[in-house]
Amino acid sequence: MKKMVAVIGILLIIFIGMLIYKKQSISNTNVTAQDVEKIEKYISKIYLWREITKVSLPTFDDINQAPDIWIWECVKNNLDQFELTKEEIEAKAKELFGENFSKEFPVEGNSSFVYDNERQKYIASNIELDNEEDMFLINKIEKNKNTYIVEIVEYIEDYSNLVETTKNEATQNKENESTENENQNQLNTGNKNQEQSNEANQEEQEQKNKACIKNLQEEIIQTIEDPDSESEAVDIVKANIDKFTKKTITLQENDQGNIEIKSVKS
Repeated sequence: MKKMVAVIGILLIIFIGMLIYKKQSISNTNVTAQDVEKIEKYISKIYLWREITKVSLPTFDDINQAPDIWIWECVKNNLDQFELTKEEIEAKAKELFGENFSKEFPVEGNSSFVYDNERQKYIASNIELDNEEDMFLINKIEKNKNTYIVEIVEYIEDYSNLVETTKNEATQNKENESTENENQNQLNTGNKNQEQSNEANQEEQEQKNKACIKNLQEEIIQTIEDPDSESEAVDIVKANIDKFTKKTITLQENDQGNIEIKSVKS
């Protein structure tokens, strides 16, 4: 029984490794699948939303130089509770960024945490997100002892057209029905040119109603045929990798085995 459990465990590790390595290009043979998984999980915690923090991941040489809005939104993004004291907010920041993090949370609060006089605690503020998902792909990892140099590729998955289409579905259906009736009448009168024009307009509309991959300059790189596919977006980015922004992140594993961010360079 123990042997069977051990075999299953080994196969599971291999399977996870295969899934991860399909997405990344590992530059150092001593980087394990567990390393990649841990790094990806950590970056996901601190990779935020441009509509809130202006950039998903800012550049800095030291964590204490990072913009305040990004720092405290990262803390808010990794909370289990949303009513905290000043000390609890700062403790969460140190847990996320490491013991070298020395910024103090402002007593008066900020846009991320609003002070409630009645409760005498800071309340995490609500955020409104758009339909563009800020994403990253780990492209390379180099490991030197407990330090990782990670290159990421940044991209946007834009689903705004799909959402807008869903909102207007009833209206679109009525318009389509009306157009079909009109087209039928035109066919009956032999208006072939109008029929071809309608088909072209329909193809153009279908193209507009698709999700797409963009770079950070908002340039559309390619549409996504299947929005439910987890691999299609990654494949598009990898096939057009030179059209996207890259950043190099320095991470370090502390004595407790936790990852901490040291710097980000463009």
